[in-house]
Amino acid sequence: MKKLITTLLFCAAVQSYAQTDGIDGTYTQTIGEESADTIKYSLTLESNGTYEFHSYSHNVKGVSPETKSYSKGYWKAEKNTVSFSTDSELEQDGKFPLDFRSAQAQIISKNPKDTLDDATHKRLKFYVSKIKWLPGTELTMQ
Repeated sequence: MKKLITTLLFCAAVQSYAQTDGIDGTYTQTIGEESADTIKYSLTLESNGTYEFHSYSHNVKGVSPETKSYSKGYWKAEKNTVSFSTDSELEQDGKFPLDFRSAQAQIISKNPKDTLDDATHKRLKFYVSKIKWLPGTELTMQ
């Protein structure tokens, strides 16, 4: 009985690790062209469980031509979901104004059974966030 329980726990641990393996890295999205209005998002997930998010907006005819916003904090993955949290000290100093507390993103990757040779990259698609423009945003791993 002990061997059976140990084996089941080991299999569950290996399966949960396999689902989150290889998530760390840099994810980006660019909307628009360099000569026109441009929005760039960059999210870096470090293997130590920290993240940095950078949003850059360049408005050719805007009142403020360039806008930069940042967020920094912690991430963890469970199954196909990445959850984000921030440290309250970082929010209070004003350097990282984007509120990623309770933000969640779905991990989208190529199905291992898919034999096509298309270059499908791993992606993160945000579906929960206090930031009004973040849900629906999809970032591609570089």
